[in-house]
Amino acid sequence: MKKYRSALAIFFLLGMLYAMTCEAAEGWRSSFNKGVQLHKKGQYLEAIEQFKLSTEANPKDSRPPAWVGYLYMELGKNAEAISYLEKATALSPEQAGVYVNLGTARLNLGEVEGALEAYQSAVKIKPDLAAAWYDMGTAYMKQDKYRDAAAALEKAVSLSKSDAQAFNNLGLCYRRLDRNADAKDAFAEAVKIDGKNPAYLVNLALLQKAGGQLAGAKETLNKALVLAPDDYSVRLALGDVAAAEGNADEALKQYGEASRLRPNEFGPLYNLGSLYIEKSDYANAARQFEKAIRVKSDDANTLAQLGWALYKTGRKAEGIEKTKQAILLLSKSENKTDLIIVRSRLAKILAEEGDVDGALEQWGEVVRLDPRNLPARISSGNLRLLKHEPEKAAEEYRAALDSAPNSVEAMTGLGVAYEKLDKTDEAIELHKKAIEINPKLAAAYNNLGVALERKGQVKEAIVNYKKTLELDPTNADAKKNLERFKEGKS
Repeated sequence: MKKYRSALAIFFLLGMLYAMTCEAAEGWRSSFNKGVQLHKKGQYLEAIEQFKLSTEANPKDSRPPAWVGYLYMELGKNAEAISYLEKATALSPEQAGVYVNLGTARLNLGEVEGALEAYQSAVKIKPDLAAAWYDMGTAYMKQDKYRDAAAALEKAVSLSKSDAQAFNNLGLCYRRLDRNADAKDAFAEAVKIDGKNPAYLVNLALLQKAGGQLAGAKETLNKALVLAPDDYSVRLALGDVAAAEGNADEALKQYGEASRLRPNEFGPLYNLGSLYIEKSDYANAARQFEKAIRVKSDDANTLAQLGWALYKTGRKAEGIEKTKQAILLLSKSENKTDLIIVRSRLAKILAEEGDVDGALEQWGEVVRLDPRNLPARISSGNLRLLKHEPEKAAEEYRAALDSAPNSVEAMTGLGVAYEKLDKTDEAIELHKKAIEINPKLAAAYNNLGVALERKGQVKEAIVNYKKTLELDPTNADAKKNLERFKEGKS
């Protein structure tokens, strides 16, 4: 949270000085003092009228327009405030507090550069004015100039060491600058000064979590929970910590509370959906992602997750359609990594549904994006074998081995392709190499047995079929191959 500071205390001083030193007529002094008293009672509009009367009576005095500007700012009438504050600074350019208020009024209207100019004028006049440095830091944060913001806030906290909000904002800047250790220290200082502010506790806890201090983060957040049991940020952070601990049930509980507090917030809904997918509870996952997509209809990752959840619940056509929509959105972005992930998922779905050509198309797109993508090359080879295209399958497996020379899956696939291309000797060498790399790969022994049998080396083939079943008693191919020999078939 970023708050701006005003220079109200300076105006009280101005009011006292005016009452004591003004040599003008009694009426002018009376109007000014009435304005001060009305302000103290919270009667801002009436106070403004009195200060205006004082301004009309003594137009060269900067103090009444400074008060009018401040009060207009407090009433949210920033344009009017700026007019009077600029008049005050023109009459008396040495009033640092007036420049602070002018900067804040400008900042409230989104005039960040004008605000910074005013704050810089304030610190030039009064370098030890902490409020000016604080507000300057806040203005820089609005421009995402976190290095400049941190420098200003460092000055602010050096001048006002009990300013919890300044330390908190400094921590936010450090976090943006990837200075997490400094950010954690700044948040800890904010909590030390004001340990009853849930926002400060949440910020500290998130840095503790980022540093792997999950127990400390949980302890910090539980303090915040006692202070604010219905605080959305506290519940969300508790969910994040529980998820990091691997405590899915607790994470679901906390994200659920966060979603209850803010039903239209995207984050908790997405996190709930993701956790339900981890638990293979696809029906609940689909419900959460459907809610999330209503909040953020163009989020490709949510569409992809929704597609997967729908597919797994049996709503296959809907699932495939959502996944294709996600791919369309990702294709328009620069997020190549997510596009590869979603296309790969769609390829697997289509292959499972028997749409071999559709699956090959998706794997082809993955290869276009990443020519060295190992799963895409191997899966494409496997599908080419299903289509009885051993030459094309061999091309895919060879490309996979170019990327990963020790991939036993690519070796065994290429061995099978070579068998179908009558390159039995090459196939035998590949299967033997795969076994050398991974002696526990049951399928490789079966494939080697098939290739040896083709070469007439029946005894060696039987040994490998038996080895297959020793490693994997459920291997159906090896069982069938051995059964042939038991029946006297060779």
